[in-house]
Amino acid sequence: MMLKKNLNSTLSEETISRGMILDPSMVEGYCVDLAYAICHEKLKIPYKFVIETKYGIQSDEGTWDGMIGALVTYRADLAIATLTITAAREEVVDFTQPFMNFGIAMMIHKPQKIEPVMLLIVFFHN
Repeated sequence: MMLKKNLNSTLSEETISRGMILDPSMVEGYCVDLAYAICHEKLKIPYKFVIETKYGIQSDEGTWDGMIGALVTYRADLAIATLTITAAREEVVDFTQPFMNFGIAMMIHKPQKIEPVMLLIVFFHN
């Protein structure tokens, strides 16, 4: 989500802070379009965006911050983000199927092809 470029306002990416509420007409991007399709077109409910700067980590005391914290404390009804689904997060909120996949993977040297070897291991008991 980003501010619309033609916005005649003193608001900028640098002046937006956590907890600030933005009208949907002020922002654009894929998640904004998805929120419009869900809230406006499908559910026909009014909505606004609450700015959150963290995804959500559980503290040692069990409380959550970020988007997950906003959901579990009912400060938000829905979060749309590139958020990693973890077991801990799944215990406190419901997730849809991911709508975007970045295919994060680990890489190693490609192994050389070798002929398979048959190996017989025999154990002797005394």
